[in-house]
Amino acid sequence: MIWNPWSLPKHIIFTWSILNESLNTKAKLKRLGICDEAVCCLCAQDEETQLHLFSRCTISKMVFAEINKRLKMNIPQENSLNWGLSRRGTKMQRGIQMMVIMAGMYHIWYLRSKTRLEGMLERSEIIATRVLKEIRSRIQARIKFPLAIKDQKWYDDRFLP
Repeated sequence: MIWNPWSLPKHIIFTWSILNESLNTKAKLKRLGICDEAVCCLCAQDEETQLHLFSRCTISKMVFAEINKRLKMNIPQENSLNWGLSRRGTKMQRGIQMMVIMAGMYHIWYLRSKTRLEGMLERSEIIATRVLKEIRSRIQARIKFPLAIKDQKWYDDRFLP
């Protein structure tokens, strides 16, 4: 389901990297002797692993909480990819839900990298706004109107102001 027409190619490739555990997290770089410390640069509370960064990091949780609030979704922080893969609903709804998860994770990684390089952490609301702007733009480019009534209501509830 990560290979769907709704998601941006950069999100698909990034998610593929997550599933293959090939991201260069600080914990991985420390194990390889490339860096000295492995603490998460977003929350500074735990070792930066993929599991921590996308499931347990307080900043990551805040980003997904903001996305959930704005889109009236209930994406769980733990196992969000599994949740997205197991969702019910129409093909459009499942594709968009997966796109939201993938875009959120992509932008959390982007925030992590930017914070690590520049030392400045952006607020979770700014990251959520960036994610939603990207998602809305992609939906507008991909959606074919008119939608089925069920899809139209679902779309209107989440993506119209």
